[in-house]
Amino acid sequence: MNCNQCIIGIGWTEVEIELIKKRMGEDNFYIVADDANYYSYKLREYIKANGIEYKHISRLEEDYTRVIFPNAVIEIKDREKDSIMVYYMYEKGKKPYVIQDIVMPEDEINAYFNITNK
Repeated sequence: MNCNQCIIGIGWTEVEIELIKKRMGEDNFYIVADDANYYSYKLREYIKANGIEYKHISRLEEDYTRVIFPNAVIEIKDREKDSIMVYYMYEKGKKPYVIQDIVMPEDEINAYFNITNK
């Protein structure tokens, strides 16, 4: 991954989407997907307002299994399957960090990127 300061969003593969639809039921899946889109939008608006770059990785191929940073490699093939998107924060010189609270990620983002509210 080539950026000085960014958040990387990693989505499900098409195979994973079909499996989760079967597990949750299609109606429930679309409710979760709608929520995920909303929180993704809020996250992108917050980081844009703070000058942080956003990158999206769409895992459409099963063999796409890792994200490579200058100081870390993150295996994404075995990541949490219960969330539609997983977000990693990255700043040059720091280890990548996964956002734990997608509903209210501001505190995590502020702490990782040393952002103080103005």
